[in-house]
Amino acid sequence: MRFPLVPARGVPALVLLLLACGGDTGRWAAFVPPPTPAEHQRGERLFNTYCLSCHGRAGKGDGLGPPMLDTLFHAPTVPDSMFLVAVRNGAKQKYYNFGAMPPLNRVSDVEVEAIRGYVRWVQGEGEAWARTRGGAPQ
Repeated sequence: MRFPLVPARGVPALVLLLLACGGDTGRWAAFVPPPTPAEHQRGERLFNTYCLSCHGRAGKGDGLGPPMLDTLFHAPTVPDSMFLVAVRNGAKQKYYNFGAMPPLNRVSDVEVEAIRGYVRWVQGEGEAWARTRGGAPQ
């Protein structure tokens, strides 16, 4: 299959378009969390089932939604209770240009709690990783 060439003057616009559609992989691309502790493995499996396509592996934001590793999504900015609210009701677009999060009614309250536990654990690991690289997480 052949694709048409993009004129040189259209390349910057194409790059901006592609960046706008993708996740925030730059900051967290090199982050690899340690093995998930037993108490968060169920949450990790559920996250990978329901959340990974938008928030990326380990919440790095390399999907269709924002990185859960960003401190904007850490407590107390996003309290634990907001996980259930966001899953039940969806969430309006706020910090990133990915659009609104749709409600996920097929996820039970117990599953949301397991996902929340995993996300909080991986956020802590991401924060520790960022500090070892000479800066506070953003």
